[in-house]
Amino acid sequence: MTDTQPSAALAGRNLPPAQLLAGLSGVNMLDAAPEGLRTPQPQRLIPGAVSYRNIGYAVVLGYRPLLLDIHVPADRPGPHPVVVYAHPGGWIAGLKEMGPWPFLPEAGYAVVSVSYRLRDEAVYPGPLHDVKAAIRWVRANGAQYGLRTDRIAGWGSSAGAFLLTMAGLTNGDQELEGDLGTSAGVSSDLAAVIDFYGPTDWTTFGQDAHPDGPVELPGTPDSTESRFLGYVPADDPGRARAASPIDRVHAGAPPMLICHGDTDMRVGQRQSVRFHEALRAAGVDATFVDVAGGDHGGPQFETAEMRARVLSFLERTLAPAQDEHP
Repeated sequence: MTDTQPSAALAGRNLPPAQLLAGLSGVNMLDAAPEGLRTPQPQRLIPGAVSYRNIGYAVVLGYRPLLLDIHVPADRPGPHPVVVYAHPGGWIAGLKEMGPWPFLPEAGYAVVSVSYRLRDEAVYPGPLHDVKAAIRWVRANGAQYGLRTDRIAGWGSSAGAFLLTMAGLTNGDQELEGDLGTSAGVSSDLAAVIDFYGPTDWTTFGQDAHPDGPVELPGTPDSTESRFLGYVPADDPGRARAASPIDRVHAGAPPMLICHGDTDMRVGQRQSVRFHEALRAAGVDATFVDVAGGDHGGPQFETAEMRARVLSFLERTLAPAQDEHP
């Protein structure tokens, strides 16, 4: 019997879930396939990058494996600063291949784009546990891909922005850390966060909506936020507030770059405005960019000016400490 197989005594038995999980404890399903089939191969898929796709970073029994892609700057000496990216999609859809990040490898930054569970797979805090497990995996395994893992930045859009923002604001919070993956005890700290039009306060999500919107009626049992949280925020405002980034603001939070369109019909810009104000009031290094004419994503978020803002922020926040320079 190998350490990737349940014991023979468990095979074919109709055990209660608790006993079955106990029998599988310590089993790493990601190692069960032949090495040649599960070892990622380098590929040239986007300009300036060598990519390693579909690497498993965690398994939740009964669900699909959680995967990530790594895009490393090509033809440049490492180790490379790294950005962990989480895609948009309102927790109903989305792919790790999505996002405005493909320019980063040519600028010298590695990107780790992660999948996470959607709303019919897990309610909050499940998807947050996923991205924290991904960050821990990067910190534990990134060196073999030429990544610099002492200071990791997070970047997300919409739903992904909520997850990376919460991850950054709850550095070291064991209650929200989760126990997924094989990198237990490794830090999931983020050194910086880029938030593209993410929700930040579930208790005011409806009142912060654009006056000409929103696309979806908030606060109903079938709304995006209710399905993601597992309850209608108005029915349990204390719990909803605790699940909001604005409630987690503290003086030790990492630097944040917040970009939000003034015509966003899905997440009202006021969410980001109030979040930025709260961060600044706590003494956090936070920058808000009012994207004129920007809706919930779109070309305004992929302009040369926006890319320059992102690169300037990453250069400032991921730079090695003075005593690390030769």
